[in-house]
Amino acid sequence: MWDNRKLKWLLAANFLVLSGCIYNINDEIREKFELVPYPNDEFKETVITHLVGDLVICYTVEYICKQLYL
Repeated sequence: MWDNRKLKWLLAANFLVLSGCIYNINDEIREKFELVPYPNDEFKETVITHLVGDLVICYTVEYICKQLYL
């Protein structure tokens, strides 16, 4: 994941776009994708926490597989 520069920047861009959608930074994008606003800030924080957790788990699995197969 981190050895591939394009994939790394794509993941960063996806995280920024998703964060923008979650926090309603741009109403035009939210309307384009027909997204409804999240009910409260606690739910927003939960979603962001899960996104970061998913990234950490993917990196950990990649690191372990790389160590096992080198």
